[in-house]
Amino acid sequence: FPGSLRTVACRSSLAPAALVRHFTAVPPPHNIDPKDPFGVKILSQDSISMQDAALTHEELRDRMEKGNAVFQANESMKSLRRKLSGSQHPAVTVLTCSDSRVPAEILFNRSLGELFVIRTAGNVVEDSVLGSIEFAVSVLKTPALLVLGHEKCGAVHATISTLREKHSRRREEREHDALRVSETSYLDAIVRNISPAVYDVVYDHSKDEAGTRTKFTLERPAHAPNTVDPAFVSECVVSNVMHQAESIL
Repeated sequence: FPGSLRTVACRSSLAPAALVRHFTAVPPPHNIDPKDPFGVKILSQDSISMQDAALTHEELRDRMEKGNAVFQANESMKSLRRKLSGSQHPAVTVLTCSDSRVPAEILFNRSLGELFVIRTAGNVVEDSVLGSIEFAVSVLKTPALLVLGHEKCGAVHATISTLREKHSRRREEREHDALRVSETSYLDAIVRNISPAVYDVVYDHSKDEAGTRTKFTLERPAHAPNTVDPAFVSECVVSNVMHQAESIL
């Protein structure tokens, strides 16, 4: 991509404070609470939780509308919204996971206009993601790109489980078998994208002849065939972040 672009690849835990050290502190916009730039405290006090599985579509829509009303009524945000209505100049482009527990703006305590965020399951890179990054770099002139993974990533876990299932079949069946989550699943594309990162971790651990690290393989543990070691997932998350960053550059 044209222009000067600095790339950072890192992993987040589900605790928001985990990645603050990677960025130089930037003062929040004027009139914005530096401890709560997105008014999360205000929203949480409004008792509009959407995590009740029994909610109807109408109730979910009502809660969304109420949440937006709270946001629009936030006086500290109104001047910033007016200022940003004509243009945007985000400082960092962030490619991160769609997981609802890791919103980049809240993780880094940033407000409107500061981050250009692209979210996909497993923070995978495909054509529309590359187009979004090119727009951010070429048009918006963001000087830095962050590829952000996180612990307990469901997309990475699903990829490991799918590869194990394929590995457990007889060799002659595997040779002609595509990587599939199901017969008609768009999730297959995510699994295929993340698979090289998982294979790299397995291969890297297979070379540890000294036995100083836990051996991660695609063999199902006999004592718990349907479980995946969290440490295995974590290493694959790191590997996947590096793979996706390399595919961008």
